[in-house]
Amino acid sequence: MAPLSLAETSVRIALPYPDPIADTFAAEFADLLNNKSGGELEAKVFGNGTLGNSDGLYEQLLFGAVDAALLPARRPFYTTGLTAPFTFPSFESAKPFFEAFESTEDEGSIALAIIPTDVMVLVSAEQFDPNDISSVSILSGRSDFAERFSNFERRSEPLQELLTRGVKYGSAAEAPLFHLDEPQVDPVVTRLDHRFVADVVLISRDFFDELSPELQQTVVDAVAEASKETLAKFETQLPQSLEKLHASGWNLVDRTPVTVFLPDASDGGDDCTHDEYLKKYNNVCKCERGDRKDECSR
Repeated sequence: MAPLSLAETSVRIALPYPDPIADTFAAEFADLLNNKSGGELEAKVFGNGTLGNSDGLYEQLLFGAVDAALLPARRPFYTTGLTAPFTFPSFESAKPFFEAFESTEDEGSIALAIIPTDVMVLVSAEQFDPNDISSVSILSGRSDFAERFSNFERRSEPLQELLTRGVKYGSAAEAPLFHLDEPQVDPVVTRLDHRFVADVVLISRDFFDELSPELQQTVVDAVAEASKETLAKFETQLPQSLEKLHASGWNLVDRTPVTVFLPDASDGGDDCTHDEYLKKYNNVCKCERGDRKDECSR
């Protein structure tokens, strides 16, 4: 099929749920495509799960029903090293890895960027030592973390219900910083920057391959520019959100200690560890992307 370069070429950008950071990226990305394609691309954002949930949107990408989507940084792309717990002590240390993300692809989609959308903090009934979390049971919505890390437990009830009732002593519940409101029962928020929530920017291979080389470069450049703007917004929002928590009455423990490595966090497989990412971006080793048993080749 001849590459497309027609004025009526539409770009459907889909998001599976509402998120201020992801929504900002999508709007910026669409504006850049519309303004820099010389009228050859017409981008439109479909937010708030209008076209489907995460799994549904990924399937639509594979079949070309959706042209671009922001989806959680999980399989099939090995990007979860950036979102694994206790990998980075601060956003400042993680930012270069988001900026240096290398394009990856599978049979039906191309990942051009990964953007942080939130940071998980720990909510507890009492303050604990952020430099020693070995005795703290961490309640998480991620079942894979509960299976993988010794002091993670699967949270059985919705986070809001848990916060309303109160987190039991000796435990700390993961909570998204940008979405925390006034405190209910639990008074302490400990900031470790221990886990970033991130989306992968995926482009449908069918859509991309049908574009002319010039329009393909327009798409790549637009993702890069929108990602840069989004990282800046994220970096600005972090201190603002912490100040909002403090003003709302939370007892805020804002510490970013030396990175804490959980005992079994370096066994390869689902997540690339911090050391593996360091090797990758220092061109010493490449963290391969593939099946569950994949690991970082030395």
